[in-house]
Amino acid sequence: MKKAIGAFIIFAVVYSCWTNTVGFCAAHNKIPEQEEIEIQSENLKFNSEAELYNYAQNKLDKNTYRTYRVAERIIRANNLAVYPWVIEFLNSDEYEINASSSNMNLISLKTGTILTMSDDVSMLASVIAHEMAHQTLKHSAVRMKEMQLMIDQLDESIEKAEEKLKSCRNETNGSIFFGLKNINATKCEDIERDIYKLEEQSKQIEDDMLSLSRKQEYEADKTALTYMIKAGFDPQGIIKKMNLFEREISGNQDDSTHPSPKNRVWQINTELKSLDKAKLKTEGLKNIKNSKPLTFEMKGHYQYKYLIRKTLVIHSNTGTNNGTNEPFEKLFGY
Repeated sequence: MKKAIGAFIIFAVVYSCWTNTVGFCAAHNKIPEQEEIEIQSENLKFNSEAELYNYAQNKLDKNTYRTYRVAERIIRANNLAVYPWVIEFLNSDEYEINASSSNMNLISLKTGTILTMSDDVSMLASVIAHEMAHQTLKHSAVRMKEMQLMIDQLDESIEKAEEKLKSCRNETNGSIFFGLKNINATKCEDIERDIYKLEEQSKQIEDDMLSLSRKQEYEADKTALTYMIKAGFDPQGIIKKMNLFEREISGNQDDSTHPSPKNRVWQINTELKSLDKAKLKTEGLKNIKNSKPLTFEMKGHYQYKYLIRKTLVIHSNTGTNNGTNEPFEKLFGY
């Protein structure tokens, strides 16, 4: 039972990191002595998309602006604006290409991702769409539920075997005849071997979880492809991203949580052949025309006057930065 519980602890850690685009874990521990400063939260109203986008372009740096435009268009084209989306830009001295999703509609992008991909908005779109797909497909919840089910079943089997072993030992100690005692002792040894085999199954749970993780990466790629096409981005952006990932040492091989870029490219190309791209693009354009542009807020998070991350909040279709009291005014008139 202890081994199964240990497996759960191990997988709880793996689970928290599994959504990374390249496969490295990005920690999000709270750093002490942090100061949060609003970069943009004025109460403004915009009469058109162009007016909002011009304002954003003047307020945001190039890379942040392009990230906002990419994410905002994917959200609207795919009707994903029911809840706000949060994109955090993690400052790092290391040049690391890494993206992850966690919690509720939170996407984290490391410095290298933005610097490398913002010049090609379709490649950047493939990263953001992939992480959005993990969220909309509920991959984290599915993974945790599946893992917990397997661990609970294993723990239950181990507990039953341990009770059986305890009973066997009591019978052995209570045996009067020497021969019968030896027979009971042999039965107990068999049960002990069964318990050992059950405990060894914790390794199988790990393998099953890693296999599920790779399967979900394929699913996120396929969904991201649809998201991109509906939003009007070039689907070749995702191929270009995968070709970049092949430069990693293990780029041509499956790693613990992600399939190899080569295999992912094959699946994407296969999926592209079956998609009606014109129809998807038309649907996405219709969704955009039938939705309002999504406003944003930007915050900087500092530690000892050093910017450690920026947070971009893209409001939902019911949210706005037009005024703090606006939702109450709509509901109650004041």
